Amino acid sequence: MLNNLLDRIGEYNPQLMREIKSRMSWRNVIIMTFVSFMAQLMVLVSQATKLPEMTTKRNHYYGQYCFYTPNVNYSLSGCKVDAAGLPVIDWLKWWNDTALGLSAVMAVGLIAGGVYLLASNFSQEERRGTLNFIRLTPQQASSVIGGKILGVPLLVYIGTALALPLQFHAVQQANLSKSGILGWDILMSSLAILLYLGAVLATMWFKAQSILLAGIAMSLSYPLVYVSTMWYDPSNHRHINWYGLKLGNGLFSYLLLSGVTAAGIYWLYQALQRRYLKPTATVLSKKQSYLWSAMYHAGMAGFAVFGLGSVRLPLGLDRDYMVSPITSIFSFAWLLLLIPLLLPSQQSLVEWSRQRPVSNKKGRSLLADLTIHEKSPAMLAVVINIAIAVAVWLPLILIGNNGFWHLMPKILLGITMTTALAIIYSTITHWVLFWKVNQRYAWMTGVVGSLVFLPVIFGVVLSTGGGNKHEIPFLFSPFLWTSLEATSGFISLIICAFLVCVAAGLNLKLWRGLNKVGRSESFKNFKAKSA
Repeated sequence: MLNNLLDRIGEYNPQLMREIKSRMSWRNVIIMTFVSFMAQLMVLVSQATKLPEMTTKRNHYYGQYCFYTPNVNYSLSGCKVDAAGLPVIDWLKWWNDTALGLSAVMAVGLIAGGVYLLASNFSQEERRGTLNFIRLTPQQASSVIGGKILGVPLLVYIGTALALPLQFHAVQQANLSKSGILGWDILMSSLAILLYLGAVLATMWFKAQSILLAGIAMSLSYPLVYVSTMWYDPSNHRHINWYGLKLGNGLFSYLLLSGVTAAGIYWLYQALQRRYLKPTATVLSKKQSYLWSAMYHAGMAGFAVFGLGSVRLPLGLDRDYMVSPITSIFSFAWLLLLIPLLLPSQQSLVEWSRQRPVSNKKGRSLLADLTIHEKSPAMLAVVINIAIAVAVWLPLILIGNNGFWHLMPKILLGITMTTALAIIYSTITHWVLFWKVNQRYAWMTGVVGSLVFLPVIFGVVLSTGGGNKHEIPFLFSPFLWTSLEATSGFISLIICAFLVCVAAGLNLKLWRGLNKVGRSESFKNFKAKSA
């Protein structure tokens, strides 16, 4: 029967059958079952140690899971006891915290374990050259990628599934919402798939190490898991707002967030499929990046809006601040991510610069090339993505803050400075492609990271003695929005002009370098054909 099932799976997805056969053995299943039950036992033992204990000095029970007797002197108060002298335990709260702890362990284990296994598997495939061999088979990219996602972390799926009975038992004992836990499990599963695809893409893109990716996945997943498990507690009416919708611990809220995650899964899969079919292609096409940016900023804006015509600024900031620093940081982080996603390879840039004169003769404009063509430099595409962000955020900020129009000059100044910084970073990454060094992506990360964080570090050092000396250095970094309001207009204008001149100068030099490379490559090809 098992062989018949595997044959059917092999007919539907050969890659999945290959992964199942390589991993499913009695030894592996027994080990994963042992690990799963040990993790569940550790959660229960950890909770058991928090039950009330007898304090020998005061001769009464004390603990966080008991009902206390009222006493004027709090130090003498203890747990209520029954007729047998045993403490009355708040089992609802105990099971509630047990459900929280077990759910967090399940989610983090599912995410970190799956990310590590997938990244390690793809790294081995790339190193051995078997991934290129798989590309030559008739299998579609969706079959290969889907088979890997389903098959490689199969043992992790089994270990997580074995913990589901205890999770649902804890939820039932704690009188928590069963539909809520089901929705939360769906949300965590979709988040795991999202991070799986991201890990595979990172491995295929710049050969990231599996241990590093697992650590990043855990660092990203833990705060998300922690915040989401806080919604379990029915006594705390926690919620977040998304376009006026209050998202709490209900099934609808989890399914809505799962839908948002599903959109990210779809676009990540498109990028992964694109990279799988053509390893030298950019991760995103320029057209895809525009749609990605529109969806990303529209989603982010939904978390900032909490009522009709009003914008909330986080961290308790005054409503009169012109923008949220958190929003500007997330938006600029997206722009920094887009730069490597849109970065063409060195050979692509050389080919584009060599073919550009031919394209001119055929009537294809330079503007169309820089906006759409995948082998062209990405600076103009970055500017367009900034324009998309401005088109989403600026109306919300203006509508949500009365008397805000007098700050419009500084807003336009900040947008110009942000654009100039993005162009500078993008131009430098293009330059690094022509450096005669190994590990070009590491050099790109180091150079751009230095430009991003050195002004911030310098500003923080200057402010250690007190005062606001960090304001001017911050204007040379993505954190410029935190200082722009407090900086004089004249100084801001001078810095803005300086950044624009640097961006223009770098682009002019890069353009001349591309033309020179294109002419030299054309000359080499001409000599080769003549010979």
